[in-house]
Amino acid sequence: MTSILAPSIKLSISFRAGSLPAIDSRAPQFLLRLTNVTITGQVTPKAARKLAAHQGGAVLSGKLVEQAGGKLVLLDAGFSFFDAVPAPAAAPAEQKVEVAK
Repeated sequence: MTSILAPSIKLSISFRAGSLPAIDSRAPQFLLRLTNVTITGQVTPKAARKLAAHQGGAVLSGKLVEQAGGKLVLLDAGFSFFDAVPAPAAAPAEQKVEVAK
């Protein structure tokens, strides 16, 4: 098996509308937890405030790097926001138009 040394990895995590994480804008640090792995990250206070007010979904993305001691850190973390998709409206019924002859 070939081993590839990667200096960083692009990480993206999608959150559905209604299940966005709560990040305090006064302390916008967070932990991403997998079973045995913890990744630290931070967003700007403005991004945390926008996240708290957003009603749709969002994608958290950043550059995952390994720091001294094997600690994983998400750098340049930020959110991309998208609006919830509204339910499709029923199509209006066709109307017959009679043309006078």
